[in-house]
Order: sequence, then structure tokens, then C-alpha cells
Amino acid sequence: MEVLGKFVAGVAHEFSNLVTVIVGVAELRAGSLPVDDPLARDFGEIRRAGERAARLVRRLIDFVGADWAEPEVLDACAHVRDAERILRRVTGGDVVLWLRVAAAHPWVRIAPTHLDFVLLTLAAVVRNAMSGGGAMAIECVNPPDSAGRWLEIRVGESGADPAAGARIRRSSSSAQVGDADGGARPWLASTRGVLEAVGGAIREERAPGKRPAIVVALPTVQPGAAGEAPQQGAREVSPDDCETVLIVEPDPAVRGICEEVLRTNGYDVLSAAGGDEARALTDAHGRRVGLVVMDSTQRESGGEALLGALRSRHGALRTLYLGGYNPPSADGVPGVMPDHAAGVRKPFAPAELLRGIRRALSVPDTGQEAEH
Repeated sequence: MEVLGKFVAGVAHEFSNLVTVIVGVAELRAGSLPVDDPLARDFGEIRRAGERAARLVRRLIDFVGADWAEPEVLDACAHVRDAERILRRVTGGDVVLWLRVAAAHPWVRIAPTHLDFVLLTLAAVVRNAMSGGGAMAIECVNPPDSAGRWLEIRVGESGADPAAGARIRRSSSSAQVGDADGGARPWLASTRGVLEAVGGAIREERAPGKRPAIVVALPTVQPGAAGEAPQQGAREVSPDDCETVLIVEPDPAVRGICEEVLRTNGYDVLSAAGGDEARALTDAHGRRVGLVVMDSTQRESGGEALLGALRSRHGALRTLYLGGYNPPSADGVPGVMPDHAAGVRKPFAPAELLRGIRRALSVPDTGQEAEH
């Protein structure tokens, strides 16, 4: 499984680079054309398709590194809708899937990949109990008596008979039911742990006259909590706040997109594929480098030595990492991005890159990496 995880992570990393290029080129070219130009509309469609692909690859990257995924505020109803195609593949062609997303207060705090894990696990458990096919319902609602303080996701057979209910009961949680389905118990135990970590719970619900269901409950939060908190000491910035931006990115297409975005927005740019090339460029360039934009995979390929050399020469230096999920290092520490570093997740759009750069440049010039 470890080898498989590393393989999936590698594929996801390469795919994220491809999506970054697709979204970046489409957005840049659309922005250079009149709004009513047919090519601008075509580029817009390419960009929107790329953005959908970006969301999918981020899910894949997070799923590989699920143990380290960070909770965030998300719209659970929108997340369930986005997961519909994947859920249909899990349930199979002989099961009709019904979605009902009707929560007036859909915002919860959970890592997106953890919510994916919960949805897929519950759908698989219910599907395994439906040996003859049928209909499955997934509902995302606020319970009537919760005043919007809770959100429930219910997964069960639609129009199930009592015998089907018994099958689901045997397949649900080992804490509440018998030992008939040992294969499902570890996944449901993990699901319970994921939910309890964010204040949620899981239960089985089977009342007279109602179809059986497995119910997940999550506390709701205010959507404003999803916003980025302003950093202490942050200020408005411009390209003049940084003499030169050094890009260290091994993928030439991604590097080219970053160069074009920054130069178009007034930044002086140097770019290199790796640490050795970057050191030679900065030696020949002569001007002070104020910000290094670096692919997170370069940290152990001369990146840290490069940052040390630049700090020795220029003093304070800000760093922005371009990262997704990288396999853990030998000591088991995940290689997503270093602690206390500003970062932009791949795949990213040009606007996300510019926001990340402004965030990195807005903190006090202390010679340390900008904190999240």
C-alpha cells in the first residue's frame, strides 16, 4: 500500500502540473481578448473545465495524504453534489442513486478528503447490503429540531423493506450491531474517528415506518469562518516591495506560466529548474532577490541550500512554496510544505499565485519564511 500511495502521489503531482498549465494558459489568453471574441468564450470553457479538473486532482492528492489533511470550512451540500459522479461509480449500475441536498445551513468544518472518505464508506457499506440492486438515497439536511446548528448526511436504501434494514444493520457499526460484516468494521471505525475529531458523530437510524439509514451528524459553522485571517503586521504590497522574484520550478510549462503571470503584473523575474541553476543565475544577475517562489519538491534537491546562500548574501528573504502532496520523508514527516511557510497549492490559477505572492510579501521582512 505504501508503494501504491507513492505512485498515486507521483501521478497526482504530475497531473496537477498539467492542470496548472491548462488553467493558466486559458485564463491568460482569454484575458488578452475582447469579451465578445468567440476565442475568449472558448478559452473560458477550457478554463472552467480545468478548474473542475483542479478540484478533482486536489481531492486525489488529499486522499493520498488524508492523515495530514487540515480541516476547512466547506459547503457540505455542494461537496455532496460534486461527489455524485464518484458515488455513482461506487454504487454501480444496478443501483439508482437519489440525492437530496436541502440544508439551509450547509457550512461545516472538516477536511474535504475526510468528508469524501465518510461519503464513500457509507455508500459502500449500504451498497454491499443491497445484493439485488435497488435504490439508494443520500440526503444532506438540517434536522428540524436543530435550529440549523447541526447538519445530517443520511445514507440508506430508498423504499427498503425490513429484511434490507436488517442487512444494513449488520453492515453498519461494530459498536452498535453484531459481527456479521467484519470487513466493513475497520472502515466504519475510521469514519467514527474522523467525525469525532471535528465534533461529529455517526449512528444507525431505523424507526418504524422509515427506511433504515446510517446518519452522520456534523456541527455547522458560519461561512465567514472560511475566510483567510489577516496576518499580523500585514500591509498592502506592490511589485516595488520586491526587487526580484526568483522562481525555482522543475516543470518548464509551469515555470513559464509563473514567469508570464508575474512579468505581466510588473515583477522582475528570474527562473530556474533547480537550485544549482538558480544560484548561478542570482550570481550573474547582481540584484537583490526579495522573494523565492519554489516548488516544494525542491526543498531536498538543493532548495534549502539555495535559500541559505541567498540569506547569507542578502539578509532577509521571503519564500512562497508551490506544493501539493509529496510522499513522507524517511522520518515519517509529510512533505506537503514546511511549517511556518506561505504556500499555494497545486493546481493553481494565476489569481491564486498572485494572492500567494502578495501574502508572502505582506508580512514583516524578518528573514524568516512567512507564516500561514
